[in-house]
Amino acid sequence: MSTVSRPCCKGLLVLFWGFQVVMYCSFGSWWLGPLAVALQWGLLWCLRWGLRWLGRWATRACGGVSITPSVAVQTWRREHRR
Repeated sequence: MSTVSRPCCKGLLVLFWGFQVVMYCSFGSWWLGPLAVALQWGLLWCLRWGLRWLGRWATRACGGVSITPSVAVQTWRREHRR
């Protein structure tokens, strides 16, 4: 993720969570807002951990070779020349 989009995503997430808490509080369930935010934060944390683990496993399975899309296309073109 670029340096511009990461703060933007964090800001949008904080705005969404704040809106969610305000909505729950306005409907009389003040305790449900922080609970929902805590559950969502936990799910995002687990997703982040799982994706990092998957990325490390995939890198290790490929022997540490990192193939960029341009290298993959060049290799494919080289192999499929007439």
